[in-house]
Amino acid sequence: PDEEKLTFSVIFEMNDEAEVLRHRILHTVIKSNRRYTYEEVQYLLEQNGILPQDVNGYDNEEFTHTGVAALIAAGNADTGLGILSAAKIYDLDFIPVCTETYDFLVDARYLDDPMVRAFFAVLRSDACRARLKKLGGYLPPEETPC
Repeated sequence: PDEEKLTFSVIFEMNDEAEVLRHRILHTVIKSNRRYTYEEVQYLLEQNGILPQDVNGYDNEEFTHTGVAALIAAGNADTGLGILSAAKIYDLDFIPVCTETYDFLVDARYLDDPMVRAFFAVLRSDACRARLKKLGGYLPPEETPC
């Protein structure tokens, strides 16, 4: 967490139904919000009476939630930390272990920019909320426990 990493980002132009009209892919620098350490995973396993050597795939390291789900679905791992939407892609069981809150940050100078206003309008739309609900694991701000 809090480590700058070079990544690809996608900028979407969406309509009021949250359908993607155009997109652009570019290099950006991001900072991760959360990543479990081996010690934290070890602690969770120990609290549940599970020995690491008894977990198929414990020594594998995957960098995306979908990658973790793919390993499990292929039988190369028994379990892994991930998100509900990735588990749903592979029809896997899912047990939530924590809740995280994410915010969209915008420099105040751009709050009146038409693209920024359109983006937030899409986020507030019923269509976007319906798509997030279908993905699973995402809640709008008024429904979050934090």
